[in-house]
Amino acid sequence: MNNFSDVSPGLPASAMIGKRISIKEFYGQEIIVHRIRFSPTKYDRTSSEECLTLQCTTPTSDDFFIIFTGSVAIQEQVRNLKPDQYPFKAKVNYENKSLYLS
Repeated sequence: MNNFSDVSPGLPASAMIGKRISIKEFYGQEIIVHRIRFSPTKYDRTSSEECLTLQCTTPTSDDFFIIFTGSVAIQEQVRNLKPDQYPFKAKVNYENKSLYLS
């Protein structure tokens, strides 16, 4: 009998691995964004109809983590980035009830 790992083509290109961490954990800190994905949000009470998923590391660790956000500002900031612009460093900012990257 075959092992799945022997017959599987591997992880899909769209797969994102890492521990889920709240973006609040990174307020005022720098992250390194490796990949993003937009998907429909599961929540009714958000300002966006989309959920942005960020696959990140930190400057001090190579361990991947995943952040989900409905922040319209962050979505607008990363929406038009080209694949060759990844990975990039960014600081997570929270001011006046708004999240953004700098």
